[in-house]
Amino acid sequence: MIKKNAFWFSLFLILIIPAFGPCNEVVNTDQNSTIVQIGKQIDVLMDPSQKLSLNDILSKKYQTGFKPHRKNGFNFGLTTNVIWLRFKISDFEDLSRKKRFVLAIDKPMFPFVDLYIPIGPEKYDKISGGYLKFTKGSTLEYRYPVFKLPQNLTENRDLFLQVTPSTPTIHAAASFNLFLEDENQFQKRTWFELFFYSIMFGVLACMIFYNVFLYIFLRDKVYALYVVYITFILTYLFLRNGFGNLIGLQHLTPYTLFAVAIAYMFAILFSQEFLSLK
Repeated sequence: MIKKNAFWFSLFLILIIPAFGPCNEVVNTDQNSTIVQIGKQIDVLMDPSQKLSLNDILSKKYQTGFKPHRKNGFNFGLTTNVIWLRFKISDFEDLSRKKRFVLAIDKPMFPFVDLYIPIGPEKYDKISGGYLKFTKGSTLEYRYPVFKLPQNLTENRDLFLQVTPSTPTIHAAASFNLFLEDENQFQKRTWFELFFYSIMFGVLACMIFYNVFLYIFLRDKVYALYVVYITFILTYLFLRNGFGNLIGLQHLTPYTLFAVAIAYMFAILFSQEFLSLK
C-alpha cells in the first residue's frame, strides 16, 4: 500500500512540476490598469520567404497585404514564416503621453524580434530584441523582449514589429501576447514575478541538495536518479521561461526540449527503481 501511494505521489510530481513553467502570460486589463493589450489593433503580414526588408514592407505592394488581426492573443502555431505586425500609437486612447511606455512580447523563445520606430518622414530606427540579439539601452533586459518607446514618438505613423520565430536550427511555436505598459509599473510588477520564480527554483534546488545528501550517506541508487530528474526539470523550467537569457546562457535555449526529454527518461528510471519493478 505504501509503495502504491508513493508511486502515485511520484507520478504527480513528474506530471505537475513542468506545468509551473508556462511560456506565455495572459495579461488582463481593466480601467485602472497600466497595461494595454494591443492585439485587436494590429495588422498582420506573413512572410514565407523570410527575406522581406522594411523597405519592401513599406512599398504599396506589401502595405495592402496586411490583414486586421482582431484578437488580443496571437497563435500562428509552429511556423517558419516571418511575422510582420503593423500598428499606430494613436490607436490606443488609453495611453497617457506623460508616461514612458514599454512594448513587450511575452515569448522568451523567439530568436529575433525587431521593432522599427519612425524617427523622420522616411526614416525608421531599428531596435533588436530576442534572445539571440538585443539593443542595449533601448530594451529592458528581461526574460522576454521588452522595448522602450520614446516619449516623442510620432503618434500617427506606423510602427512595425518583425517577429522571427524560427531559424534553420531553431523552431518555436508562434504563440504570444503583445502589450504596452507603463515602464515603472512594468518593473514593479515583474519584481513580484521574479520573486515567485525565485521561490520555485529555490524549492527545486533544495530538493536536489537534500537528495544529494541522502545519496552520499545512504548510497541508494534511487536518490541519484531522483537528483538527475529534478536537475533536468529545473534546467528545463529555467531555460523555458527565459532566465538563461539574463545570465548569458541564451545559446542553451534551443535545447530546452532535450532537458525535459532527459528528465522524463530519468523519471521512468526513478519510478522503476523506487517500486522495484522488473
